[in-house]
Amino acid sequence: MTAFGPHRADDVLAQCQSAGEAIGGAFSSAFGGDFRSSPTTPAPVNLDELPEGLAGGGLVFGFMVDATRCVAILSAATGLLPDWCTEPDLDGAQRLNQLGSDLATALLPPETVPKFAGVVFHRDVAAVLRDSQPTGESVCLALEITKDDAVAQLSMIWPVANFVDPIGRIVVAASDAADESDKPDGAETTAPAKLPKHRRLIYRDLEDGIRQLPAYAQSLLRVQVPVTVTLATAKTPVSKVLEMGPGTILQFKKACDSNLSMEVGRQTVAEGEAVKVGDKFGLWITSMTMPGERFSTVAKNATAKPVK
Repeated sequence: MTAFGPHRADDVLAQCQSAGEAIGGAFSSAFGGDFRSSPTTPAPVNLDELPEGLAGGGLVFGFMVDATRCVAILSAATGLLPDWCTEPDLDGAQRLNQLGSDLATALLPPETVPKFAGVVFHRDVAAVLRDSQPTGESVCLALEITKDDAVAQLSMIWPVANFVDPIGRIVVAASDAADESDKPDGAETTAPAKLPKHRRLIYRDLEDGIRQLPAYAQSLLRVQVPVTVTLATAKTPVSKVLEMGPGTILQFKKACDSNLSMEVGRQTVAEGEAVKVGDKFGLWITSMTMPGERFSTVAKNATAKPVK
């Protein structure tokens, strides 16, 4: 049994219950409107009696967790999906890819490392499910996706043997390309869909978001940098510095009620006000400072030299 299998059904259910707002937000970002999700108890997959939600056309999402293939099917029968999903243009394809990437993060437990493999619209999602070849141990977790009065069912099924693209070709993982025993007779094998270059994280809180970052990004967050809070600065000749002693008063051009600046690694990042925290002082950040623009003016009268 792989690390992610049917035995993790309760963990997936708990994740879907806690990430309901994130799942609805993913659909809202892709399709517009106010979407909500509500999961049901996982059940074994019965190919002879498919759920009502797995009929007609719909979107098919593919995910990978370790060596386990998962599919999520969203029926279009209730009219919840926009018409452009059937033949998306470039912008629509990007929206669907982003939705699939967001769902891969929101549907699966945070300790897993899901990878979004691709999304297609298929005219017969029941046939897609059969061709994906669920095993006798496969389970289905259904979520009700609602918008206003429209209700659709998102069914997540795992494990499955294959992914299927819109024209019926079997899409297998690259590591299995040399293993022809898993491929049905006469099926054509294609390379798996490429992962999107950028993936927007869906997380409940800061700690949850940090856990979803790649290992190299998490290591960067542990790098320590100096943080300096400055009230005011001034330049003075060395001769004046040598004359300083106890009781010397330094005058600054900055007003007493002006904001303090905060620097991180010698880069000003914020401004704030001094506050008392117990017997110590602290900084109450009131605004963030954007880095300065770095542009060079191109001379208008510059003449190009001929190339010999």
